[in-house]
Amino acid sequence: MIFESAQKGFLHFSWVVAVALLTTTVLAERCVAEETIRVAAISYEPQKFDLENNADRLEQLFRNAHQGGAKIAVAPEGSLDGYVVIEANVGVTLIVDQNRITAIDRAREGITFAEITIPDSRPVNTILRDEEERQFLKWRTDEMQSRLVKRKESIKEQNTPPARK
Repeated sequence: MIFESAQKGFLHFSWVVAVALLTTTVLAERCVAEETIRVAAISYEPQKFDLENNADRLEQLFRNAHQGGAKIAVAPEGSLDGYVVIEANVGVTLIVDQNRITAIDRAREGITFAEITIPDSRPVNTILRDEEERQFLKWRTDEMQSRLVKRKESIKEQNTPPARK
């Protein structure tokens, strides 16, 4: 179970990193030539403390955005709730301990206090982590190289005068 959770967690992390890399690539390309791109703003209501299902849902929404032609997709802040890493916002402050809300305040200004338990650390499957990271970095290297070649070809085509007859 820990193995599957760690694997799934890293896969979802890799997906988010891939989206960030895609965004960076698109923005870098934008500096070369002005163009219009399709973007997507993803909205969904995450379930508190259900990281695995929230990540699955978010991954599907990113895939749907990609299928819809989006080059950049942005998810809501806190869309992977489950690490509530205490939440402090204007209008809602929340402190959670062992998957239970221990303090909540909806004041626009103030300080909220509560006691929380820091759990013992869990062993990390470094072999799985390292293998997932290697696979992702290989994919990213190949993908970015392919995109660079395509982009250079596109720029060359745009700058090549039409052939004379």
